[in-house]
Amino acid sequence: MSYMTFQEEKIRVNARVPKNLYDWVCSEYDNVSQAINEGLENLRKSKTSVVSYSQEDDIPSSHTIAESVIPTIIPKPQIVIHDDIQTLKTITEEQKTRIEDYKIQIKTLFDEIERLRVSLNKSPNPSELAQLQGKYEELEKHNLTLREELEKAHQEKDDIKNLYDNYMRQMQTLIQQKAIEAPGENKKWWKFW
Repeated sequence: MSYMTFQEEKIRVNARVPKNLYDWVCSEYDNVSQAINEGLENLRKSKTSVVSYSQEDDIPSSHTIAESVIPTIIPKPQIVIHDDIQTLKTITEEQKTRIEDYKIQIKTLFDEIERLRVSLNKSPNPSELAQLQGKYEELEKHNLTLREELEKAHQEKDDIKNLYDNYMRQMQTLIQQKAIEAPGENKKWWKFW
């Protein structure tokens, strides 16, 4: 007859322990899991099977000798076990605090994910963004062309202004020359050059 053994469901347990206790566990056991399992098994045994009888306790005569001997074989709980229980309670409380901190961090991260999801939904479609980018580049080229034409127009305006100023200076010079010539002397009518 073959027996099928099934593996018990296991969970991961994390704990914060003093460094000297951790160093001792590492030196005594192959791995920390083995030490934790053995410690928890001992704790369970001490909670469920420790029976303490004093010599004054009356053992009924109906019990067998083996039943009367068992209580004296089982050791009484020691203070060390009590300290271990207190340490485990402290560790459990620390773990509860850490779990609450993790829950807060997870909620914060979920809120951030939701905010990013909403932001992503509000952002433009990549194809629309590409079209807008193309239009922007086209408008930028057109704007550059208009700037060049505007500068050219300013230059032409300055050139025309200089031409006009030169023309006016020449006219002013001619007018001044006419005024300097003898006022009574007129050219002959046949000398029009």
